[in-house]
Amino acid sequence: MLGNKIFTGIVVDDEWLKVAKVQSDGKKITLLSLDKIRLVESLKKKQHGVSSSANKPAEDVFADIDDNLEDEDIIFGLEEEGAEEDDEIEELDLENFDENLDDLDFDNLDEADNVVDTDMVDETETPASNELLLYNLLNSINSKRVDLGISIPAGQTIFQILRDVDFSDTKKKDLQVIVDDRLESMHGVSKSDDYYSYSVRSDGALLLTSIDDEPDLLGLVNRAREIYRGKLFINEVLPDEALLLGLIRANYDFEPNTITGVIQFGENASRVLFLKGDQLWIVSPIITEGVKDQRFLNTIFSKILFQLDTGEVPNLDRLILCNNSLGEKAIEFFEDRFQDLDISEFKFSDDVFDSG
Repeated sequence: MLGNKIFTGIVVDDEWLKVAKVQSDGKKITLLSLDKIRLVESLKKKQHGVSSSANKPAEDVFADIDDNLEDEDIIFGLEEEGAEEDDEIEELDLENFDENLDDLDFDNLDEADNVVDTDMVDETETPASNELLLYNLLNSINSKRVDLGISIPAGQTIFQILRDVDFSDTKKKDLQVIVDDRLESMHGVSKSDDYYSYSVRSDGALLLTSIDDEPDLLGLVNRAREIYRGKLFINEVLPDEALLLGLIRANYDFEPNTITGVIQFGENASRVLFLKGDQLWIVSPIITEGVKDQRFLNTIFSKILFQLDTGEVPNLDRLILCNNSLGEKAIEFFEDRFQDLDISEFKFSDDVFDSG
């Protein structure tokens, strides 16, 4: 059971750090504050996608993935009280990427009466570096201790799915050989276990997730740790794709064979995920256009049509728009082109989130 603690989640969105602070009390989650802070300089890394097939070349990253994410803790990066007391966690942990989503009860998720949407860092004194910016942020949260969860930006995690063989009875030693071979094929070098995670799903498929190197945000946090005098615990480091899927699954019901498209809007980039039932089916590569681009909606439409035409997505029943800053314009655009689909903006379920 989760202890009574305050946790802070930080994500990178272009030139911004976005910060959410929540409090856990048993299995009740209370949102305390939301904020965004402009970075002194942007954190940039090359984007990745999903390998299209276990049998295709590694550089072809536009294809399907069937994820078995089942741990709702990933949404907030919360862990059991005391689990991190022995040491400060520094290494990247993808091991729990696809474990139980059912441990945390979202029915009691609540929002604080006064959610703050003001800068936590004084804008009148501009820090000289990102490290000082984050140091100021950590001190403003708590000068003695901060429990963090951070994300790997969308597109920086590589997803591979191997379906051509049933791996259910494969020995661990043999699985490791297969995994090492796939990693070297994708990255060009062998990878230490801090940079990948794999699991055999219930259908016998092998799911492999990996990253090239340490996420920029994690590196920034580790550098800021050197000047922060309090205790800093990094409880979770997880891909944006996992967090988005966790939110969708926690707030929507799914029929087993229905296909849902999830469009994640951004200012300069966007992403489309497809779910079959409540399982992740395909992750498209990052689309390097966002709401600032005039042809943004047409580009998204073309990408969806491509996946339908190639058969990677056999059909489509529903579209959910996340971070839809275009409002009704986007809804009407897709309604005109997909007249038989259920199209809506992402909304928290009343059974999950009480805004008071």
